[in-house]
Amino acid sequence: MRFTERPEDAVDVVSVIDPLASPHLGALDLLFVAVKRYDVDDAVRAIVAALPEQAVIVPLANGLGAAEALRCIAPGRPVCDGLVYACATRTDGEQVVNFSGLRVVLERPPGGLPASVTAWQASVDADRAPLEVTVASDFARDKWRKLIATSAANGICALLDSPQAGVLATPPAAPILAACVEEGVRVARACGIALDGADADALVGSVRRLPAPFVPSLMPDLRRGGRTEVPFMSGALARIGAATGIDTPTHRRIVELFESSTSVARSGDAMHESSPRP
Repeated sequence: MRFTERPEDAVDVVSVIDPLASPHLGALDLLFVAVKRYDVDDAVRAIVAALPEQAVIVPLANGLGAAEALRCIAPGRPVCDGLVYACATRTDGEQVVNFSGLRVVLERPPGGLPASVTAWQASVDADRAPLEVTVASDFARDKWRKLIATSAANGICALLDSPQAGVLATPPAAPILAACVEEGVRVARACGIALDGADADALVGSVRRLPAPFVPSLMPDLRRGGRTEVPFMSGALARIGAATGIDTPTHRRIVELFESSTSVARSGDAMHESSPRP
């Protein structure tokens, strides 16, 4: 996005299909990186030299560590971590069915929100767009809650060989879901994140309430036989659990499933996960 002084076009939204060929990169104030976690690092490496120094980079990826990785890839450039909550599915006819609204949650960096982020948030509010933008009071906690929920939903659909989320509310899924969430909450607590039993119950409920036709993001990758975000979801929980002395047998089983049945490409950048403290 770029910002101008004229109210009638205060925000220009630029969708970059081919970043290396885009004439807009040198004029951006705000760059949202909305790709799969395994593509985040390479996507920014490819364009960072063309970005203005003041351009704020906002990763909106699953898992942990995207912002930390980008701060290493683009040292000195402003990075504002973010989360996106969307529940949509692409049909075989290439139509997108949206089951809920779109919500973006942003961290508040120590020095405060960059001006371009504040301007974008104000423009969303003014346009009454079908998009909710909030700044988290405890971003690390929100990030872990999303990690636990997405890891459970995606991992269970894979374990039960179901492409749709309807399976998550069935009896066979119940004990696996409870175990996934409990393990995730225990790992989060070992990293200093303030989650408890009430959070675990809420996360289980949110996963069970996903619309039955919804296809979790992992499943299309799995069907294509390519890279997946498992190293950044259950893989991250298993690795951090091992490092903090928390056993995660359910998440380890999910990782083993993908290691044995798919060609999961483990990027070295997956090791950029941090153990954020409140």
